[in-house]
Amino acid sequence: MPEHVLNLTRPFAPRRLKIYCGGLVVLTLFTLVPTIGMELGFIKPTFTVDVLGNIVLALPSWLVPLVVWWDGPGEHRTPLQRGAELILVWLPFTAFSQVVYELTFLVGNLVGIWKVTNDPGWQWLWWQFSLADTRWWGENPYMFSLEFVAVPVGIALLLVWLRLLRTTTADEQRVRSLWLAIGGIAV
Repeated sequence: MPEHVLNLTRPFAPRRLKIYCGGLVVLTLFTLVPTIGMELGFIKPTFTVDVLGNIVLALPSWLVPLVVWWDGPGEHRTPLQRGAELILVWLPFTAFSQVVYELTFLVGNLVGIWKVTNDPGWQWLWWQFSLADTRWWGENPYMFSLEFVAVPVGIALLLVWLRLLRTTTADEQRVRSLWLAIGGIAV
C-alpha cells in the first residue's frame, strides 16, 4: 500500500503542462493559418508547404510520449502516474483530431464540396492528405461510414476525458471511463 495517495486526475507538472499547451497552440495555428492562408490566396498549395505542414502537425504526436517521461525538479513519478498523464494528454489530442478532421469530411461529403482540384482553398489540410489517399474524395461509402463513426466516437472520447479530469469521479466510474476510452480509440 503506498504511503501517499496518488493524484491521477491532475498529474501535470507546471513545465509539462506548458509544453502541452504550447503543442495545442502549434496544432491550432498550423491548422488555421494554412487553411485561411490558402483560402485567401497568400499561401500557395505547394509540395514544400505540404511537407512542412505535415511535419509540424505530427510533432506533438512524437513529442507527447517523450514529455510524459520527463520528471520535473524533485519529482519522482511512478509508471502509473506517467500512464495517467499520458491518457489525460492523449485522449483530447486524438478526440479533437477525429472531430475536427472527420467532421469536416463528413459535412463536406454531405453537401458535395469534396471534388478533385488543384486549388484547394480552405480545404488544404484535407486536400494534401487526400493526395496520398484518394479514397477521401467523392462519394466513397466506406470512407463516409468511417467519418460517420469517427465523429461521435471523438465526441464520446472528449466526454470520457472530461470525466477523467474531475477529481470527484469515483474509482469505479474512472475504470469504466478508461474501458470506454480503449474501445473508442480501437474504433
